Amino acid sequence: MSYREIKLDAVERHRDRLFDRFGEKPVYERTDAVDPDRFEEWLEGSENGYVGSAYALVRRWPEQQAPLSETLPVDGPERERVLLILGRGNTKWSLPGGGRETDEPFERTVEREVREEVGIDIEPRTISHLRHDRIVCEGYDERLNMLRVFFRADYVDGSITVQPSELNGAVWVADPPDQDELHCGTKRALAGWSVGDDSLPEAERGDAG
Repeated sequence: MSYREIKLDAVERHRDRLFDRFGEKPVYERTDAVDPDRFEEWLEGSENGYVGSAYALVRRWPEQQAPLSETLPVDGPERERVLLILGRGNTKWSLPGGGRETDEPFERTVEREVREEVGIDIEPRTISHLRHDRIVCEGYDERLNMLRVFFRADYVDGSITVQPSELNGAVWVADPPDQDELHCGTKRALAGWSVGDDSLPEAERGDAG
């Protein structure tokens, strides 16, 4: 079937700009078939400028953590940690982030969304991967194109303050949950770190520490 592509040019333009700034990264492709009501919602959003979302693997090094209370014992040295969230109605852990607003660069999207969801200030440093989603529906000749951007970011400031209308919880983890407890995009973002790569190369750590 030949589709009328919606937002394909925008997806490709944003992808190329991100590659120019952060370097070329893997792009995974996925096609989802949805019901008509859901498709109409996505179609309206696309017509109003929606083109995708951005998420961040936020990493915090031991020297960035708050001083320990004198009454709290610690078994061993502090470790690097990453931030995971548990959304309302979800049973799997994921990365903080959310939808891009019109005319907003994706790196600004992820900064804003993380701040809104968990009260943390971050600085995007690089990209883990991207996902190009295509949304289709039986009976429609349109195909909606959306870009999901997964950043690696440095923790800058703040303590977890969960947005209760969206999240059930958030936590800094030194060891990720089991694979079957993670969303797919989170698995990919954690891939290098979860197999024992406890710290990024110094060049990717920015000013952290």
